[in-house]
Amino acid sequence: MTTPLKTFYGQSGGPKVYEGRVGTTDDGVAFGVYAKTRPVQPGDTSGETVFSAFFLAITWSMAAVLRVTPIIDGTPYDGTGDTTDERRTITLTAQDARKSQTFLLPIMRRLLDPIDPDITIAKFFFRGTRIQALIETVGELGDGDLILDEVVVEAKPVADTKTVVAT
Repeated sequence: MTTPLKTFYGQSGGPKVYEGRVGTTDDGVAFGVYAKTRPVQPGDTSGETVFSAFFLAITWSMAAVLRVTPIIDGTPYDGTGDTTDERRTITLTAQDARKSQTFLLPIMRRLLDPIDPDITIAKFFFRGTRIQALIETVGELGDGDLILDEVVVEAKPVADTKTVVAT
């Protein structure tokens, strides 16, 4: 029987490394997860794509709340500026042993009622040239492991629809 491998988290832009399963603070300061995928461009360089969903594969044993924000053509849809809040939340409960699961997260933009912004009039899939996901924790992490295994985007390139006028 081999000893299980230890899980470590690195600090972006800094020298600190945190060991999983031994706590959720560094010198009494809580830390969290902040991960941004590389932008992907499923269509060609001049074409647009319709994005419909993220598939997020996670392995975990800790209790945590994850928030996933779609970023389309460099714009995060997190409710700031002129964007609507299209973030999705995943609540992970503490497990005795690591559990793996793939979560389906729709990527949709909501058209809100101008009088009552709590009412959604319509929903649309996003359309753009490139997409990425921001995955971050909300609140404190529980003891245990959190492994982001894979993020897959469901997308369909849009055909060029230029109109030809007969002369």
